[in-house]
This record gives sequence, C-alpha cells and structure tokens, in this order.
Amino acid sequence: MMTIKRLLPSADIDALVGDIVEESKHRSALWYWTQILALLVVGTFREVRAHWLLTLRATAIGSVAIAAYISLWVGLFYGLQQFVYLFPNIFSFNEVSDTVQRSIIASVWLAFLAGFSLCGWTVGRFHRTHGIALVVPFAALAGLATIYLVAPGTPSPRLTFILKLVHITLVPAAIIVGGYWSTRTAERSA
Repeated sequence: MMTIKRLLPSADIDALVGDIVEESKHRSALWYWTQILALLVVGTFREVRAHWLLTLRATAIGSVAIAAYISLWVGLFYGLQQFVYLFPNIFSFNEVSDTVQRSIIASVWLAFLAGFSLCGWTVGRFHRTHGIALVVPFAALAGLATIYLVAPGTPSPRLTFILKLVHITLVPAAIIVGGYWSTRTAERSA
C-alpha cells in the first residue's frame, strides 16, 4: 500500500486504501485490483482537475524534455551516419550476423525507451508533491502523439501491426515508469 500512497499523495488516500484493504478480506483478488486501479484513475483525475495549471506546466516541461531528447537522438544518428559513410569498409552492416543485428536494434530501442523514462522522471521530479498524477496527462499526450506518428499508413502485415502496437503502448508506459522513479527518489531523500 505504500506504493499507492507514493503514487497519489492526497489527504484522504489513507482512508480509501484502508477501506479497500478491509473489504478485500471478503472479496476476490480481481475485485481488489479493480478497486486499486479505480482508486488510481479517480485520484489522478481529481488531482489533475484540482491543479490544472500545474498539469499544463507539467505537460509543457515534458514536451520540452521530449523535444530535447529527440533532438539529441537525431544529432547522434546523423553523426553516426556520417561516420559510417566515411568508413564504409569497416562498418558493413550486411556482414554482421542476424543475432548481432537484432541485438543492436534491441539495444537502441531500449535506450530510446530509457530516454522517455527520463522525460517522465523530469516531469515527476518537478511535481513531486503530486506523485505521478501530473505525469499521467503528459504520458497520455505522448501516447496520442505516438499514435499520430506511428499508426497512419496502409494496412500492414500482422508483425508490423504488433510492433506498432507495442511501440504505442511502451512510450506512455516508459514515461509513467520514469514518473514512478521520481517518486521513489523523493521518498528516499525525505
């Protein structure tokens, strides 16, 4: 229950969590987790509605963080591309095995998601007293932007569709995980 209190640090969270824990003795595990999820959704909505200016500020901070992060990636890949073009005999990607190619692609993908987590951490760090409640609207906006950027196009084969779906769900999830990390830092330093 400490996780719930850390995610939504509102005044009445202790009473609500206590009621859920007390009632869970007579209910199923599915009921318990549904109540916890509902508590997170309703608590986040209440926090966002009560502090809508801070929510706008959090979304703006997150947008600036993502813009800076993507600019860093574009510059890094452009520089790497120029370096590879200078030495084509040394960096022949065709001669590398499939396993190494997949490992490189997975490493880049994980680093990319780590950057989104860092953006969520940044938003959460500036709004520590609100838990992840102000990170969630920013993650939703990033998810909508990801849908806009990834989803269009012609109908694609099943694997491509699955990869797009994974991409669309992992970007907001990485942002929320980063926001959660910022609350853990707040708890340890307090």
